[in-house]
Amino acid sequence: MDADFFMWVATPEGDQRKGQVVKRLHWAVLGVLVAAATVLLWPAEPAPQPVVYANISRNARVCLASTPAGNAPEIWRAIQAETNAEPVNAQHLISPNAHPGAIAPFLNGVLALHCRLIITTGIDMHDALAAAAKSHGEQMFASDDSSITMPNFRHVATPADVVQLIRDVANGR
Repeated sequence: MDADFFMWVATPEGDQRKGQVVKRLHWAVLGVLVAAATVLLWPAEPAPQPVVYANISRNARVCLASTPAGNAPEIWRAIQAETNAEPVNAQHLISPNAHPGAIAPFLNGVLALHCRLIITTGIDMHDALAAAAKSHGEQMFASDDSSITMPNFRHVATPADVVQLIRDVANGR
């Protein structure tokens, strides 16, 4: 055994040194216990929620889908004027191509925007619009094409018709 060990126990200096060591040991144990309690009792972080993209304004979204041959300027002006009066977000989307084979994919892209109302202009959109209205019965459509008759389709002949339809959509009718 080490001679210092016996000196530590048998002498007054040793007793004093022993007391300091014991105090430090107590503080060390207390520190470890506090750290362990903090780690164990710390509230868990909530699981990250998936990001859901949505229309954060909660306004109705109205989309005008047209081709270069459509009568869009007059209808678009009516839509823009109504966005100042009703809680509506409006978008004007123009098909880059008036070819019938390109209009159906274009209209499918408009459907993916989740517009509450899709208004189309131009007779060249007839076939794609009729197919989309038939296969998407929950989607509301409107057009200046009066030859389509379906429950989810409304004919709009004038800007005043468009304004009334937007008011109905914005007010949940």
